[in-house]
Amino acid sequence: MATNFEIKKERKNSSRIHLEILSLLYIIMRPFFARTGSKVDMVRFLTDLEPKGYTKYIEPFVGGGSMYWSKADCNIQKIINDIHCDLITGYRLLQSGNLSNLERFNTRDMDQLNTIYNYQGDDESCKLAQLLVRFNNTFGSNGRGKLYKPTNPYFKLKNIEKYRETIKNTDIRCEDYLDVINDHDCKDAFLFLDPPYVSSSSGMYKHDTINMAELHSCLSNIQGKFLLTLDNIETNRELFKDFKQVFRTVIGKGRAKGGMGTSDRVDLIIMNY
Repeated sequence: MATNFEIKKERKNSSRIHLEILSLLYIIMRPFFARTGSKVDMVRFLTDLEPKGYTKYIEPFVGGGSMYWSKADCNIQKIINDIHCDLITGYRLLQSGNLSNLERFNTRDMDQLNTIYNYQGDDESCKLAQLLVRFNNTFGSNGRGKLYKPTNPYFKLKNIEKYRETIKNTDIRCEDYLDVINDHDCKDAFLFLDPPYVSSSSGMYKHDTINMAELHSCLSNIQGKFLLTLDNIETNRELFKDFKQVFRTVIGKGRAKGGMGTSDRVDLIIMNY
């Protein structure tokens, strides 16, 4: 007979599986690059919170872009930005690089993946595959250090035309987020902001220092509508208390005990509408 502990564990695992299935069904396209802090499991919830009728979508901290890619069928102006130059190089190669013979990257062999990872040359297909391996196969998807898993880059590359169709008209920036907001804010804009969760992932991002008071000041004066996700900590709740706040529990992935992303967490979601 199963113990109470075993029953609770089984129910929790079932909830995780159900959530992952819902996410896969809802998201038309999964992010091309994996990044720390992905919102894949929250896309449906966050999309339901979006304002209606916006004509411009701005994502100043795009990272892997779970929300951005979920808008593949939205015929609106889109601006994505990240201060991580290598990530933006990858998006620009995906958008307009000279890509060919992508089947050569169809491998899960670690020696071959390390060859792709250490590529030095000018072939744009090889550069894109290198960045894909860097972000999808490193610990925490941080693009640094040794490869630790044999994810096949061709899993994404075989669908390259779908990704290129979505990103072809997107304005891709590599600037300070404040400049992007100031340049593109308007009354018909919707800004989705997902800055690094510094308190929970310090050191996992190449650029993980955000001045929250500066962010608050900026968002207090924009014309458009915004949705912001942050660590659910007292300093953030207090700083943004003049805006609507929603809380969302995110179920951990259930991988190695104590690993990043294995514990359940509560995210703080902030809106000006």
